[in-house]
Parts: sequence; structure tokens; C-alpha cells
Amino acid sequence: MIDTILFDLDGTLLPFNDQIFIKKYIELIKNKFDSLGFDSEMLISAIWKSTAMMINNNGNITNEKIFWKSFQAIYPTNYELLEREFMNYYQNEFHELASLIAKSDYPKLIINLVKSKGYTLVLATNPVFPRVATENRMKWGGLNKEDFQLITTFENSFYCKPNIKYYQDILKTIDKTPDNCLMIGNDIDEDMIASKLGMDTFLVTDYLININSQNINKFKNGSLADLYEYLKKLPNIE
Repeated sequence: MIDTILFDLDGTLLPFNDQIFIKKYIELIKNKFDSLGFDSEMLISAIWKSTAMMINNNGNITNEKIFWKSFQAIYPTNYELLEREFMNYYQNEFHELASLIAKSDYPKLIINLVKSKGYTLVLATNPVFPRVATENRMKWGGLNKEDFQLITTFENSFYCKPNIKYYQDILKTIDKTPDNCLMIGNDIDEDMIASKLGMDTFLVTDYLININSQNINKFKNGSLADLYEYLKKLPNIE
């Protein structure tokens, strides 16, 4: 019986185009660190290569540790200053990205609905960002971190999507089995892979990511409005 719902964030509960978002995200980092005297081209290169290391993390250390280990090897600098300025970026310039979020009442309606029905909620966002960045993105969408039993970030995660071990790790953390869970996301490769464990799934199509042009009809799918109607039909959890 399903009693737990996993939600992706970017492009799902937070409606935006990921390509536009990433382009602006990198542009803001470049501008900030240029002004601080860093070699921004080398810094951006280090970010991409270190993010790739997180994506391929084998679970021996957290995503946070593998990111900074890789970053320092590529771009040796004052690590304490760099980390401090990154945290400053996430508390300030990062908020400029909020303007890219499409206006929608559905994310809050959806969370309030399934919360009222008694479901356990997990924010299963790809853990390549620090917690501060994830919590800020949640605020842009009017989401409350207290509504989620688990929020995956690079501090508490050892794998990334689309590694199936990412989902196995979540199940272990929340003490659930695949048949207890429904995974909701907008990326066929990263989110719908949870179905291989036996999880139920729902593909959100408003900002669909389908790099390999798969047939989306092999999954339950629809807009956020359709998802809301689907979730209304789920039973309450006693």
C-alpha cells in the first residue's frame, strides 16, 4: 500500500525551464566571483567537473565531500574564503533566479492535499546543491520544509539521480519499501527510473525532460493540474 510520496523539485513542484535556470545560475556565479578577483572560467570548469563527480559518486563519501575534494584538486585556492562566498551567493544573488519560476498554485495545493491525507512526504530533489540552496528554492515555490520527512541535499546524500542507489538510499533512510512509495517527477531518466525498484510513478509533463525521446505513455503522466486530480483520488492514510 502506498503511504509515502516522493517529489522531485526542479521542474516539478518548482515549475521552470531547467536549461534557462542553469544558464542564469552560472552567469550569476561568474559575475560574483569575477568581482571578487577569482578566475571565474576556471571556477566554472571546476563546478561542472565536480558536479560530474557527484553524479558518479559510488557511495563511499557524501556528495558534499566528493564535490569539494574534486573542486580543490582542480582549482586550488583559499577554500574557507571560497566556501564562505558560495554561502553568501546562495543567500543573496541566488535569489535573482526566483524570477524564472512560473506562477502556479498547484504545488502548494498538492502538498497540502497529500499532507491532509496523511502521506509521508519526501523531497527527492537531485542532491547536487547544498541544503541552503534547496531550502531557498523551496521558499520560492511557497513550500514548507517542515512538511517533508526527508529532503535530499549534497550534505546528506551519497548518490545522485539517475543512480538507482539514490532511491534505495532514500528507502533505507525512511524505512519504507518500494511498494509503499509513489515517485513524482518531470524527468523520465532521473525520476521514472524509480519504477525499476517497484515504485509507482507519475510523470509531470509541464516542464518535461525526455532526452531520449521515450514513450511517456508507459508511465502515468499529465500536468500539475492532472496530478492534483489524480492525488485527490488517493485514499486517506489511517
